Amino acid sequence: MLERAKKATNGDGYLHIEYARWADDCVILVDGHQKWDWLEKAAYKRLKEELHKLKVELNIEKRLFRNSCGMRIFSSIELRLAV
Repeated sequence: MLERAKKATNGDGYLHIEYARWADDCVILVDGHQKWDWLEKAAYKRLKEELHKLKVELNIEKRLFRNSCGMRIFSSIELRLAV
């Protein structure tokens, strides 16, 4: 889903976006530098477009946006990340 975004943004040799899917959960991680603020919005737009094609809606209660410049634990049943 976001493979093109990964290729398009790693021209400097660094990954600026990564995502993981498990069953019906999806986690999208975007570089926190100000230069990449647009990428978060673009990834969210792309996600909504893909889900619309599948006739699937986002669960607003489960949606989480977090600028995690500090350390924070994000966890779900299947996934635990320190961000």
